[in-house]
Amino acid sequence: VYSLRYPVLIQISKSGETFQFPVAIIIEKNVPRGIGVLGEAVNLERTDLCKNKNTRIRVELYDNALNPVKGEIFYKCLGSECYIGETGDNGVLEADFPQCVNGQVIVKAENYKDAKKVFSTVNPGTVQMILDKEYLIEVELVIDGRVYDGEDAIINFISEDGSQVLVYPKEKYVKLGEGEYNISVLVYGEGNFKLGETTFQHCIDVPTSFFSIKTKERCFDVVAPEQEISKVLIAGGNAEKYFLESSLRGAEKLKISLKSLPTPESLEDLQENYMLVRDKKLELSLE
Repeated sequence: VYSLRYPVLIQISKSGETFQFPVAIIIEKNVPRGIGVLGEAVNLERTDLCKNKNTRIRVELYDNALNPVKGEIFYKCLGSECYIGETGDNGVLEADFPQCVNGQVIVKAENYKDAKKVFSTVNPGTVQMILDKEYLIEVELVIDGRVYDGEDAIINFISEDGSQVLVYPKEKYVKLGEGEYNISVLVYGEGNFKLGETTFQHCIDVPTSFFSIKTKERCFDVVAPEQEISKVLIAGGNAEKYFLESSLRGAEKLKISLKSLPTPESLEDLQENYMLVRDKKLELSLE
């Protein structure tokens, strides 16, 4: 059972003019403004916009050097994603789109990063999109000056377009395009220590009776059994790096260098290693 109040700002725009006004949302004990209204849930069928393509749109795709790019075109609106078609070798597609305000034109092209652009298709028009090329780069992990050849190294590449995870050394190649990446490395090695059985108390609030809104605290013991730790964190770090397409174009390898940590022999040592990894910086170089 809850009560809450918050404002909602409503904006209406047309021809460069905007009218806005606030309304207050008030919920008292799960009921809007304290007035109970009985109703029934209705399942609304989702409209398939892809069946009604009636607006002619021209799509032009280019790379950073303004060379035409061949790619597949999709349009997403109100939960529906429609396949529109494929551009020719000239990077141009003229096709019918479903009508939508502020839908997304989505482009998928081989060796290029997926691209999205907000575009309204109420009236015929032209949309031009620049695609960032992706490069397949080999990753080399170096710990204490030696190429790492063990197991269980996790390398994570995070960008605004998504993330890629490598289980090194089984996976050594990553696709990189121009942009900023947050790169993290966690390396695990053999461990040999045990965590003893522990007991801790967990408390929750429960109703005093089935129809009551009053609650009381109830606590109970939780027993964590003894555990044997066989994998422990032995190295790791983080780095932020902006890759230019010009530097990726001639590169074959991304070298990631870091220092090892002491092998943990207790839970306190293991916790200390995780804290150290958060502040350790990786050295990155394209070769």
